[in-house]
Order: sequence, then C-alpha cells, then structure tokens
Amino acid sequence: MNSVNSMNEGSACRVCGFEEQRDAEGSRCPCCRHEPGAGDDVLGVREVRGAWMGRGAVWHDPGRTPQGWDLFAQLARIPPRWR
Repeated sequence: MNSVNSMNEGSACRVCGFEEQRDAEGSRCPCCRHEPGAGDDVLGVREVRGAWMGRGAVWHDPGRTPQGWDLFAQLARIPPRWR
C-alpha cells in the first residue's frame, strides 16, 4: 500500500470502523479487539469482522461504548480498501 492510500484511511479500525486515537502503537481496538498489523490482509480482516459480527458485534469493553452508539454508522467508517 502506498503512503497516499494509508494517509486517506484515517484512524478508523479496519475491522469495525471505530475511530479513536490509540494509546500505543499496536494497541487493540476497544470495540472489536483487532490489533493493527496482526494478519492485516483484506481477507484476514474480513474474516475477523465476520467472526466479530457473528458474535453479535458487541463491544469487547462495554464500559467504553459511546453513548448513542450506532453500529451501522461505525461500519460505514471502515476504510474502503478493507471493506
């Protein structure tokens, strides 16, 4: 992937679309627990997303679920390359 594409992807999680600045490089998403860099190819990300959604697309850390959370709005933020 070239740098232009990676710059356009923003900070949204490739699996669930949650957008948050992470505490440290490689930290897991608080929503789906995806770890950037772990099996990051399109099919692998889709597999992880399917498993997360199959479990009900629930937050790994329910205490961090934003008030008024909208799953579909969050999924819409998944970078196009990773859909």
